[in-house]
Amino acid sequence: MPNARPFDKNIFDSKMKFRLHRWIQFVETVPKGRFLYSANAGHFIHRDDPELVLWGIKMALQSDAGRK
Repeated sequence: MPNARPFDKNIFDSKMKFRLHRWIQFVETVPKGRFLYSANAGHFIHRDDPELVLWGIKMALQSDAGRK
């Protein structure tokens, strides 16, 4: 691609840090909110990191069972 910009790892890391910080700030406003990050997953987390998905479901079900 002639118009593609070269990859700059410093810019990527800076933007990622900013995005993660914003998500964490948002999650902290939600009662019992959790922020889960998987370095091994992309858009298809259920395929890329199924164990994390299962763990999240178990945590949600345990939390819900504790309310009853």
